[in-house]
Amino acid sequence: MAEAKAAVEIMQAKLQPGPSTLLKPGESLAEVEDALFQGKKIQAIKLYRKATDAGLAEAKMAVERIERELRFKSPNKFLSDSPDEGCLGVVVLFCIIVVAAVLWFAKR
Repeated sequence: MAEAKAAVEIMQAKLQPGPSTLLKPGESLAEVEDALFQGKKIQAIKLYRKATDAGLAEAKMAVERIERELRFKSPNKFLSDSPDEGCLGVVVLFCIIVVAAVLWFAKR
């Protein structure tokens, strides 16, 4: 379902008049894509503006369109969107300490 939604959004974006993607000589969008894969959208917009001389609004629209296309084509390259990922170890450690303390005080 998510893939179908992304495909529809990409088709809609292609039908709408969008920002130009005329790159300056020697520039590419590889750095923009890398920044998007790392979840650094603001950095991607800055890089896009540098590579194309686009205005802020135009660059934002272009980067969002690039991000939608990349999420559709290569969703596994993006870093996880879950901000709470990685705290499971801390929660488990806390639970172990609490259980150990309860057992220790119960023996006394």
